[in-house]
Amino acid sequence: MKWILAHGDCDGICSCAIAFSIFKNANIFFSHPIGLANDLKQVDGDLLVLDIALSSKELDNVLKELKRIYENGNKIIYI
Repeated sequence: MKWILAHGDCDGICSCAIAFSIFKNANIFFSHPIGLANDLKQVDGDLLVLDIALSSKELDNVLKELKRIYENGNKIIYI
């Protein structure tokens, strides 16, 4: 994974630490449901998203960015 995006709360930080122990070269970014679509604009590689809920207000924008990442040939895992 090139990118790990996680919620900036306690369980998001802990899940990110576990993922980072496996993907040691990943870029880490902490986000939140409302800012996720905007934060995804920075992603340019394989992506692991941890502990971030999908906001109904931002759902279309999040899906647009995930589609962009996927169509550029990258893997996406959303937990």
